[in-house]
Amino acid sequence: MFSLHFLRKHRILLTWLLSYLVILMLPLVITTLIYTQTAKVLEKQISKSNTIFLSRLQKEMDAVTQEVTRLCNQIAFDPKVNQLLSVKQIGGQVSL
Repeated sequence: MFSLHFLRKHRILLTWLLSYLVILMLPLVITTLIYTQTAKVLEKQISKSNTIFLSRLQKEMDAVTQEVTRLCNQIAFDPKVNQLLSVKQIGGQVSL
């Protein structure tokens, strides 16, 4: 009985309260949607940027590795280095 009487008496107040709540909630919902979309876009951009960075780093590391391999082969097949490696030291004297 009390609630029916209260509703009849304050119907305009409840209508206004509900309309104001809807008006206040609308920006909150819109802001939340915009925030989630922005977060998704940023995450994709960061991921793409990291992928590009890692690709460049991999190319640089491959170039350095190839250079080291080339230098190792050059040293291994250098006649002067091979000659020094075949030198034997006998009793304080160096012999070839």
